[in-house]
Parts: sequence; C-alpha cells; structure tokens
Amino acid sequence: MPLDRCEHHGLVGYWEVCEHLATALRAGTVLEFRQCWGILLACEDCFERHGLARFDPLTDRGWNEDAKRAYDAINARGDFWCHPCFLAVRLQVARAAGLPDPFRAYERTVTFLRRDVALKIEDELRRTFTVRPSIHGPTRETLVVEWGQLDYPLTITVYYVLDAETQDRIQACVERGLEESGLPEYHLVFMEAEVWITTPGGGGTLGQETVLREVWGGGANAPSTSARTV
Repeated sequence: MPLDRCEHHGLVGYWEVCEHLATALRAGTVLEFRQCWGILLACEDCFERHGLARFDPLTDRGWNEDAKRAYDAINARGDFWCHPCFLAVRLQVARAAGLPDPFRAYERTVTFLRRDVALKIEDELRRTFTVRPSIHGPTRETLVVEWGQLDYPLTITVYYVLDAETQDRIQACVERGLEESGLPEYHLVFMEAEVWITTPGGGGTLGQETVLREVWGGGANAPSTSARTV
C-alpha cells in the first residue's frame, strides 16, 4: 500500500479505488467491494465486469499482462483514498444504520497526528532500559514504537526482555507516557528473541518468533483477527 499525506490523518497508507466506490465515499457511504493485489479496492460491478477473479487478486500469483490491462482500465477512472478516511466512512455508515461496527475501532489511540506522544515514550524507554542491538544490524530494531490508526492501536514491540519485573516496569513507563494525552489505548508485545535461519549459499530468512506476553491497555481489547482492516 503506497503512503501519502492526508490532511486529516497525516502520513498514511492509501488505496486506489474504482470510480464507483470513490463516488460513494465522497457521498459518505460505501459499496460492497473486493481487495485486489493489496493496492486496489474494486466494487462488485467493476470486479465482475473486468473479470478480476481469474487473476487471483488476493495474491500476486495471477499478475500478468491481462491483469495489468484490467487494473489500468479501473485505475484510469478511479481515485486515491486514504485508508483511515475509508475506515471512518465504513464506521459512520454502520453506526448510522444501527449495525455492529465493521471492525474493531481504536478511537482513543496515538496516531500519526500525535506521534509526538509515541516519540516521547520511545525516548523514555531507551533512556530507562537497555535496548539490545539487533542480530540483523542497524537496519532493524529490538524496540519498535508504531503509532496506530483507526483499525489498530499504538503498538510497542520489545525483544529480549524475559523477566516479568522488567516487563511490568516497561508497561508502567508506557502508561505514564500516555496519561496526559487522553489516548490510552495501546498494544504492548514482548518477544523472546529474533530468529534467523541460515540457508544454503550463505543467505538466510526470518524464522518463527515466540511471543512471551501481550498487553492490550487502555481498553484496547484484542481484535478478533490479527490482520489489519480493509
């Protein structure tokens, strides 16, 4: 998903949407849609009319010249739509109709627009606790603070902190950093260690990592799925 700057949500991911879905969104409503190739949302009519099902659009396996022509035809008349703006319309439509929320909404979490809060928390964690260097070198971190958006909360991931006492102190540090923001929802994840599997020829790949503990704080209950919302 490409990134761009939204006047309401800051630097976020954007969808390419077909012309019919774009028209509906501008009117404050939504149509039934399908996700294609991780970048395009097509209404049912466009999906059927352009035969997108034959291209296995939930993966890249069906991408070929015919798929590109179908994509280009839809995209030529479509629009570019901010992911959080899209989610906000879906949420508004469902609530106006008295329907359940279409996804777990995090409306009290730190987003890009309040990234100063996230950055202060990260600074305090780095000052207070020992952050171990990554086995992958400077391109990766063992402490990651990622601000949230409507479909997931502020997320802090910490590696190599194995004892419960230090984990509790880190949790307390995060909660202190959020106290004055009015944005208490967060997800704190403690990972045992990074895993790297060496492959023949001197290469390697990331291996399965172990989650030691997860904390969903400030009322940020875990969603029913770990996948982020479309």
